[in-house]
Amino acid sequence: MDNIYVIDLFCGCGGFSEGARQAGANVILAVDNWKEALDIHELNHPETTHWDTELGRDIEEFSVKLKRFISDNVPAGKHVHIHSSPPCQNLSAVNSKRKIVEGYEMIDWTIELMVRVSPTTWSLENVCHPNLYTYPNAFRFKMEDYGVPQSRRRVVICNGFDPKAIETSPVISAFDVLSQYNDRDVNWLDYEIMSSGSYNRIFRSIRKPCYTILWHRQAFRNKNDKSILTLSGKETSIFQTFPSTFHVGNGQMIANAVPPEFSRRLVSSLLTPGQ
Repeated sequence: MDNIYVIDLFCGCGGFSEGARQAGANVILAVDNWKEALDIHELNHPETTHWDTELGRDIEEFSVKLKRFISDNVPAGKHVHIHSSPPCQNLSAVNSKRKIVEGYEMIDWTIELMVRVSPTTWSLENVCHPNLYTYPNAFRFKMEDYGVPQSRRRVVICNGFDPKAIETSPVISAFDVLSQYNDRDVNWLDYEIMSSGSYNRIFRSIRKPCYTILWHRQAFRNKNDKSILTLSGKETSIFQTFPSTFHVGNGQMIANAVPPEFSRRLVSSLLTPGQ
């Protein structure tokens, strides 16, 4: 796997990069203009080159710069994978002020960049907006099928590999996670999972995956006395499948990250045994 070279665009604090590293790939470049998150990325990936750059601007200038970087840093004939997670706020149903046209402009810009740079393989991850399903090679899925203990729904648009080859596994429940990393003196079987919305609370068994991790973290309600427990920052990062040793930054960075376990499986699927 050490002959795969990964570039992470819109990298945030580095969820995709962490999974790629766990898969044995070389993460050679991370790009974002979210300075605080990029600093966290660099703290966890000091061997990676970091560009503090606003993506979505002059595509000709950036594509030339990116191709030059690849030429200078990747040996000839090696596998280059570029991943991107463009901002999803303008496509997310939970954002009442979303600007869908601007959201799709960023998606189209990113895909056009892939066409110009022409890496060996590439992937683009975003929310499940219906129009994204019309893109070629779009694949809808739930993170819970890929070792992530939450019912986060996403779309991956890809080229050069079959997303159906990504390893699936039995679903991991919130109880499984909390039992393994329990630093509290509580009986989690007394709790149920609370939905994240402010209205029309929905509750789910602790024996199921939790809901999508959002900025304000996941909460649980005691079925007996109705008291509420909210995950700590470290617990939240574990539900996103970050390792306990990872420097994860703040809750916004955790929530926006690609779960490393999913990206580990995606990168592991890029080469068949023996390649």
